[in-house]
Amino acid sequence: MSEFFLRFLGVGNAQASGLGSSAAVLERGEAPWLLIDCGPDTLPAYVETYGSLPTAIFITHAHLDHIGGLEALFYRLATAASPAEPPRLLIPVELVAVLQRRLADYPNLLAEGGCNFWDVFHPIPVSERFWHRDLLFSVFPVRHHDYLAAFGLALEGRFLFTGDTRPIPEILNRHASRGETIFHDCGTRANPSHTGLQDLAREYKPEQRERLVLYHYGSEADGQMLEGQGYRVARRGERQSLAQLKPLARPPVSRETRDILPHPDPGTIAMPAEHPTLFRGRIISLTQEMVRLPNGHETELEIIHHPGGAAVVALDQADQVCLLRQYRYATGGWLWELPAGKIDDEEPPAQTARRELEEEAGREAADWRELGCMHSSPGIFTEVVYLYLARHLTPVELGHEQEEVIEVHWLPLTQALDWCRDGTISDAKTLIGLFRAQALLAAAAEHCDSSRD
Repeated sequence: MSEFFLRFLGVGNAQASGLGSSAAVLERGEAPWLLIDCGPDTLPAYVETYGSLPTAIFITHAHLDHIGGLEALFYRLATAASPAEPPRLLIPVELVAVLQRRLADYPNLLAEGGCNFWDVFHPIPVSERFWHRDLLFSVFPVRHHDYLAAFGLALEGRFLFTGDTRPIPEILNRHASRGETIFHDCGTRANPSHTGLQDLAREYKPEQRERLVLYHYGSEADGQMLEGQGYRVARRGERQSLAQLKPLARPPVSRETRDILPHPDPGTIAMPAEHPTLFRGRIISLTQEMVRLPNGHETELEIIHHPGGAAVVALDQADQVCLLRQYRYATGGWLWELPAGKIDDEEPPAQTARRELEEEAGREAADWRELGCMHSSPGIFTEVVYLYLARHLTPVELGHEQEEVIEVHWLPLTQALDWCRDGTISDAKTLIGLFRAQALLAAAAEHCDSSRD
């Protein structure tokens, strides 16, 4: 039986023209079976590689660096001397109307008229699964730009292709649990629509990181930096075998490492020499550590170790946010807080956020946005709290624990922000989460206004 491969025709982000628009071809043996995305320079690269036009294309989303080549393909097919069999265009259902508006609504695509955009294609709307060449592919929504705006693709036992996305640990847990190669969007820095290097160590298990092959980066130098951190990196024109990968000789840095991105000079970071445990409780432990500081000075520090946590700004359709009035013995009374909780068993923070939203607020969310993280007390405390904005809420059963004394309240976001300013809210994660959510929502509204202009 012929082996499967994935060949990258381009690996760059929208600004990295020298790396080619990110697109890949599933091959069996030497034969191309399925093109994933068709950016502005994808079609020439495909024809140069295979000597023919693509016969099947899966579209992950509708940004032009991923569909810009479809216009050129339409023109080639519509003006061909002898009509070819229409290529299959496999489109997630949610993108059909978007592609219609972006590519097909213009009344005369050819000056002579007489041809609709879809006439030269065989469009196939797909949802959770589709068959192609007797193979069953899975389709899943990812976290890029907007809700249900982008999708990834998986072939069980072979590969998972994320498309453009923020981290999606829940998707990998479901669709890449059998040793599949994971082709993942990643640059050196994260942004609201794309994964960054630090996200990988924070969101994914070590075993998953060993199977990553990264693409959609910004430059050759960025690719080399990703490789320098121990990750595999896709290169333009390379074929990746879809056999199960062996573990890396040097695995990527884990979330437990003190610096998620190691400093290039180990002599300039704190280097623990010994750390006897003075106390170990149910949640925290206290160690005494002799360290060498960046200036060369050695000193003894007392460090409280905590598994970290996640907090959620849950916003409903009426722009009301969930706040908990919670009794905190350590502070001597009641506090206003976001739904939040600690990370259990090294789970991804996003999973913690989903669980706490259900248990404490009685809601689940279909739309999630990252709001960064915060350090609770970095002088002595290792706790990192990851912040999220959750929308498109639906009710579920509450699950408060006996040691939690909580009142659940929903109030206008504007009122909550006023309470942040006047001191009614004093909890740090809640202050930071609400202000970051306000900034993200304002930026999204401004983007929508400018798009309409």
